[in-house]
Amino acid sequence: MQQKATPAQRGSATHKALEYIPLRDMDENELETALEALEAGALTAAERELVDKKLILSFFASPLGKRLLKAGRIERELALSVGVSAREAVGVDSDGEVLVQGVIDCCFIEDEEWVIIDYKTDRVFNALEAAAEKYAPQVGLYAYALEKLTDRRVKETYIHFLQAGESVRM
Repeated sequence: MQQKATPAQRGSATHKALEYIPLRDMDENELETALEALEAGALTAAERELVDKKLILSFFASPLGKRLLKAGRIERELALSVGVSAREAVGVDSDGEVLVQGVIDCCFIEDEEWVIIDYKTDRVFNALEAAAEKYAPQVGLYAYALEKLTDRRVKETYIHFLQAGESVRM
């Protein structure tokens, strides 16, 4: 008997799909075909079954998703590791440095500036702004590090709640 997948497993599979699927406008059949093609390496058959296609299609139909699809430069699962001034990064009275490490789910350039998207698969449907606030320090550090690494301004950061189909600008 097969165990029911956990929300974390579903979230992980959906994140992986968002990392590897082609970035273009698709219907459900085209998305299914793209996910099947990923089984050759990026996604297992079991993971593919856990991906909620409706959540992905809903994101790409959203205003933020449409902006992403129009972008010329897009980075997905962008690993960051940069030493930054503790005073600048976290506001402590110190001359030392802190190492900021993390992975940005998705970022793209729009009008010569970065837009960062952090996907969340949490089952949050109301009070989204309050739910997003707990991620503000993480996303703020990502923005700071991305600016330092690329010498390009981050103009917007978003938490996108996939289950709710809503983006919260931070």
